[in-house]
Amino acid sequence: MLNIFKLAALTAVLCYGVGCASIVDGGPKIIRVNSEPTGAKLSVFDRDDKPVCIQTTPASLTLKRSHGYFMGERYKLVFEAPGYYPSTTYVESGINGWYLGNVLFGGAIGILIVDPATGAMFTLSDRTPKVDRYQS
Repeated sequence: MLNIFKLAALTAVLCYGVGCASIVDGGPKIIRVNSEPTGAKLSVFDRDDKPVCIQTTPASLTLKRSHGYFMGERYKLVFEAPGYYPSTTYVESGINGWYLGNVLFGGAIGILIVDPATGAMFTLSDRTPKVDRYQS
């Protein structure tokens, strides 16, 4: 009878000792970026306005979802092409739906520690940023 209680306690610890979003949807997010015209210089800056990367469109960006513990990331994307005005758009993080799964499966450890620490509590917008610019 005691072994059943130990097994039940171990199962509860394993179920409540993980973060739902970290397991199901963790890691960096890949964002695909297009522009019109293609071949524009794309500069990406984080929440602190620090440069993250510079690429040419179309581009696939691997971006972190969080800027720190319980803080989502916000990226500024600046497009530049000869003969065109510079254009800016933003990609922002929001709460990952899988993070709410911690209420049922991840428990307090998933809600307060695992998912916020890994950044998996956030997700980046699924919409593909696409910028059309006007000639100068």
